Amino acid sequence: MRALLWGILAIAGLWSGYWWVGSTTVEKSAVDWFAAQNAQGLQASHDGIGVQGFPNRFDLTVTAPNLSDPARGLGWTAPFVQIFAMTWKPWHLIAALPNTQTVTVADQTVTITSAHMLTSLLLHPGTGLALNETRIEAAEIGFDSSKGWSVTAAQINASTLQDATRADTHRLGLAVKAVMLGADLAETAATADLPAQIDLIHLDAYARLTAPIDRFASQTNPSLAALDLADVRLNWGALKLTAKGALVADGSGFAQGEIALHIEGFRRIPPLLVALNLVKPELAPTLTHALEVLAEGAADAEVLDITLKCADGQMSLGPVPLGAAPQFN
Repeated sequence: MRALLWGILAIAGLWSGYWWVGSTTVEKSAVDWFAAQNAQGLQASHDGIGVQGFPNRFDLTVTAPNLSDPARGLGWTAPFVQIFAMTWKPWHLIAALPNTQTVTVADQTVTITSAHMLTSLLLHPGTGLALNETRIEAAEIGFDSSKGWSVTAAQINASTLQDATRADTHRLGLAVKAVMLGADLAETAATADLPAQIDLIHLDAYARLTAPIDRFASQTNPSLAALDLADVRLNWGALKLTAKGALVADGSGFAQGEIALHIEGFRRIPPLLVALNLVKPELAPTLTHALEVLAEGAADAEVLDITLKCADGQMSLGPVPLGAAPQFN
């Protein structure tokens, strides 16, 4: 009995030592990470870093994190962020984000609110810390911009999963349900006879990168090399869109390839583009007529099947030129 007691005490002592070493490493890694961002020209600060969770978890809390990239005009602040990991699988991280966060993009500040927001990060065990899977779940999330627009969504689920069958490829998933537009955006949508609510935004795609996402990513700078759209859907009142196709980066980094679009209620697109200041009002009738000509012969007069094509650095919708193609890098 005495030997058993001593054995239990020894195991408890070893475990306590393991937790202390692990928690110290976690805290130091967080401190070093902030220092590394500042060394790379970013601005990263906080009001305190601490680790709790003994004996089974490493619970990292960063108080008042503030991250910004002055060169790009990007920034993020929050009252806190908490990252949790079980002691026996520290490569699986779960982060709890506060109900209010602030994101800055150029001269615009967006306040993000949510009933709850959880993210998880699953790495491959090993020294390389290669990314395997990420997930984001948010409910009753809202975006309120200093520019005057606002959007809310009942639910957002986003994920990435490494595709073991293809090198440096990740499957991307996104589902956004019940998106409600604020007053300004709802007025914009009404000009195209569209409701204030978008029922569904759905994405299922595969992204191939130029390098793995791992601990060396700051040196290898992974960028998008190819995008395969398996299933894209938008359900917005009478406007329903699906898309499938593939794009790859050409020698200059411009997207090239084709995406097949199936659009119901396509006549709502020109006035929507005008309301968004993407097309001049005087061009809307010409664009509408061009789409109607392209839809001639369809069984349903409200349905348009058309191809979005990227080639030689330019993008076109059917025969209609749209300008420069997106750059992947």
